[in-house]
Amino acid sequence: MSEEKLPDWDILYLCLLEKARERHQGKIKIKPKSELKWFWKMLQFILKVLTFGKAPAIYDRFFTVIGRTIWLPGDGSLWDEFTWWQQYALVSHELDHMDYCYFGRSDIRDEDHTEIKNWKDLEAPWYWKLWYNFKYLFWPLPILYAYGRQDIEIKGYRRNIEVNIQMFGEVQEYLILFIFHQFTSANYVWMATKKRADELIQKEVEDVKKAYAENRLRFG
Repeated sequence: MSEEKLPDWDILYLCLLEKARERHQGKIKIKPKSELKWFWKMLQFILKVLTFGKAPAIYDRFFTVIGRTIWLPGDGSLWDEFTWWQQYALVSHELDHMDYCYFGRSDIRDEDHTEIKNWKDLEAPWYWKLWYNFKYLFWPLPILYAYGRQDIEIKGYRRNIEVNIQMFGEVQEYLILFIFHQFTSANYVWMATKKRADELIQKEVEDVKKAYAENRLRFG
């Protein structure tokens, strides 16, 4: 994609956050994991034990969402090293999870909601949020056949694919390989077989390519 056609990712990023905060009634926060260091270090230790030491250092490397808080790695300084389009992709991914958890739909932001006066009325019932977390962790199995986690994460990574194709005009191979590694490694506790991961990723890539060609992708 030629430079003159590139979107203003800084403006789109601020717009993305503004609309998300409106949907979530101003409750969204972005914090460094160092503000709750004991919790993240404990979780990192548990994951290391469960994966026989193969899990990555989630305190220092991973962006994570819990509830309506997006947690940045370590003291948050890594965040400043990312460009605007990279920040957009990362936050877009996490907001996808947040919307899915609280509204029961990850695509709710893709529609026109200018007439909505009270987003609270659109929130999913409390038992959906319990199901969402159970689904992510255990449904139907915690590893290899973790279809619940696969479903939630492929929706999130679709957002990364959308930004990638908008930025470069095609989906970069490094991103496909990165997502494949996420799905089949200890990073997400081996949530999918290689065959299943490849099928999920290729389906989303082809769908995003079609949406891009038809100018149906929406940002901000």
